[in-house]
Amino acid sequence: MAKMPVSTLRVWEQRYGVISPTKSESGQRLYSGEDVKRLTLLRTLVNQGHAIGAIAHADSAELERLLESTKTAEAPAQLPAQSVMTLTICGPLLAERVRRRKSTLAALGIDAVTEFDAVEDVVALEHPHRTDALIVDAASLQPDTAQAILSAARSFGASAVGVIYSFGTVRATDMLRAAGVRLYREPNAHSELDQVLEELSQLVRVDAVYGKLQPLRRNARRFTDRQLEIFANASQTIACECPRHLVDLIRQLDAFERFSDGCAVRSALDEQLHRHLGDVANRARLMLEDAMEYAIRAETMHPPAG
Repeated sequence: MAKMPVSTLRVWEQRYGVISPTKSESGQRLYSGEDVKRLTLLRTLVNQGHAIGAIAHADSAELERLLESTKTAEAPAQLPAQSVMTLTICGPLLAERVRRRKSTLAALGIDAVTEFDAVEDVVALEHPHRTDALIVDAASLQPDTAQAILSAARSFGASAVGVIYSFGTVRATDMLRAAGVRLYREPNAHSELDQVLEELSQLVRVDAVYGKLQPLRRNARRFTDRQLEIFANASQTIACECPRHLVDLIRQLDAFERFSDGCAVRSALDEQLHRHLGDVANRARLMLEDAMEYAIRAETMHPPAG
């Protein structure tokens, strides 16, 4: 009835004293309806992250109030009910394929679809309309195309941007990923296109809760791995391990920044959190690189050659 393992129940009884059931003449525990209600409340709160030791001695009324306050606190983080979304498509062939997905568009709440032949046509507009999601069909993704896509996204105020491409340069794809744009290889099946539409619509709903996802403003690495290694081993006046520790911190922050960006790509629901973590790691690395330059000057060393 309480939907919990017997082993857990025994530990809660013996270690935390959450309940004290009476026993029959044969030694069997006899649980009352109040016991079951209390155990159910405790199990629910523990599943939500509360420590059993912190709530074990609260009475049922206190547990109910705590559960209600937890629900209230979590309410704003829930995705809003499905609402009407607007979609803009750049690329006639892609637009035709999307139009055929009528049932998918209806299921996702995408009501208005606007079409352009090319993303450059959007950049030329004097008064572009507002759109929730933007999809661009780009067979060849070059840096100038990436810039045009970002300009179009800003003009439309789009909450979610996706680019479907066949070939692209590393510079162009990195530029778009750093700005939070989703990149997709040419979807062959209808189900793949449906997945693209579903992911972008989910990003729109998440954006409605958490606010606008601002493009990342990142600072490029100031030192190569080779330069860091030279500095870590070339210190002459600092008679300790600080140079090596400084290099280790810079490397770890760089790795964590890339790790956070990878998490943001995998999870739309907490994308903004991971992007924020990546931003913080980037700024922290920049500060340590400033400290490293100061240490280099203090050692009367020239910045190590690449």
